[in-house]
Amino acid sequence: FQMPLLFDTKVLFNRMNHLEDNDMINYREWWLLFKIDDEGELEWSREYEMDNVQFSGYCRCVERLRFDEDNMIIAGGGGRPGTPVEGKLLHINRDGEENWRQAYDVIDDFNVHRFRSVVEGRDGSIVAAGYGLGNGEGGVDGCLLKFAQIVNEPEFLRWSPLDTMQTVLPGDSLQFIVVAQDQQEDSLSYLWIMGEDTLASDTTVTILFEELGLFNVQCQVSDGNSTVAITWHVSVVEFYISGFTPEEQALIVRRRSEVEFSVDIRAVEGVDPDYNWILTRRNQQQEEVGEEPEVSILFNEGGQHRLEAQVSHEDESDEVTWIIDVRSAIWSWWPRELDLSTYVDSTFEFIITPFNEDSDSLVFNWFLDDQMFYYDSSRLELRFPENGQHFVTSITHDGIEVDTVIWTVEIEEWSFTTDLMDLTDLPTSPVLYPASPNPFNSSVKLSVYLPVADYVLLSVFDVRGREVSRLVDGTVSAGNKTFVWDASVFPTGVYVVRMDAGDVSEMRKVVLVR
Repeated sequence: FQMPLLFDTKVLFNRMNHLEDNDMINYREWWLLFKIDDEGELEWSREYEMDNVQFSGYCRCVERLRFDEDNMIIAGGGGRPGTPVEGKLLHINRDGEENWRQAYDVIDDFNVHRFRSVVEGRDGSIVAAGYGLGNGEGGVDGCLLKFAQIVNEPEFLRWSPLDTMQTVLPGDSLQFIVVAQDQQEDSLSYLWIMGEDTLASDTTVTILFEELGLFNVQCQVSDGNSTVAITWHVSVVEFYISGFTPEEQALIVRRRSEVEFSVDIRAVEGVDPDYNWILTRRNQQQEEVGEEPEVSILFNEGGQHRLEAQVSHEDESDEVTWIIDVRSAIWSWWPRELDLSTYVDSTFEFIITPFNEDSDSLVFNWFLDDQMFYYDSSRLELRFPENGQHFVTSITHDGIEVDTVIWTVEIEEWSFTTDLMDLTDLPTSPVLYPASPNPFNSSVKLSVYLPVADYVLLSVFDVRGREVSRLVDGTVSAGNKTFVWDASVFPTGVYVVRMDAGDVSEMRKVVLVR
């Protein structure tokens, strides 16, 4: 380790301010340090910005520390003679990086000006010599100050178990290991304690846990001056989750991915815990999805979901949680049901809501059966004039993200039954048919018949008569039409569907349940 060469630093070109009365100039105080190798080459240089001073500041002495060989102490100070200023110490490492700094202005009525030299005592203390104003008499006196030894406490190198929170069954044993080093190379002593009991005085100890409860196992390491400690908290229980899959608890998956989750349990004989899996979807709605040690979840919606596995027995419980980020270019779609059925001449509106509606990279492709027929719109209205099965496909692109939604639409010939109406011929006036299904738990199909094209207002009202949703407000072509009301965001209860078409006004009651 080469001793750096030190240069005096009255740096005039770093002048900060010129006072209006021109009496004096304020300088910013800089200490400069250079390290030179055996060949005279510069290894590094450092600048240490100190404080504004009225006159100037000096860095006077550097000393490598014997008790802490990777560090050095630099002494100096500054200020205009005749004014109370400061002596300063700067502690740096072997690369010149600052560890700490300290300034000393008034000590026992003595105004310290500058430290001119510094040495390290046999006990590791720092002794600094300098001068300043003494005892308020106006004269300049020398000073010799001793500062406390720089002591670094013992440092832990490794320990086992790494996790200081441990869970075991009665009868399990755990081995604890601690390895430490002393910064001053003093010998170390180890003391293992659990509660009020002293267990060992070595670097390792093995403990048998026989009783239920919470136990704190602590290892204290001392060099005679400083003591450091590490503590493990050990829970002794009748059962606990010993493992789970996936091991990664923050998952990123694609929409429509099906992921299998499971938990492994360790339990004492005779304990058979219960399982409960709770899925919190992106809209914060919760549902129970399993009561076995494993569960398979299909993530059909983009966004963030939370899955929690709860294991319980009597008053005890344990749990593990996964956060699942489901990636998709699509946030939602309409109709929500992907299997649709209706009658000939019915019209459906299909809607895609992208995950990022403000993206400039969105592209929408629509297919009817195997043929592309519509391009670059998030909405599509289709009329089905013939019976049979059809497939409506939407492919959404958002940059590199691509997602697909496929609806299966079953079209049937229209037939009237006595349950719907008593006529054998087609109606001659607009008709609002019973909702299907009813009751429903997410969305409901609302079918109307128009003998001729007409203006239609189709709305949903709550029990207080307030309109909560307007499905149709405009001219609708003749024939059988089916519309879907998505009630996933509405509370459970009774609602009234009202159709106004031509001179006809009809209402149907629907019941939303969860």
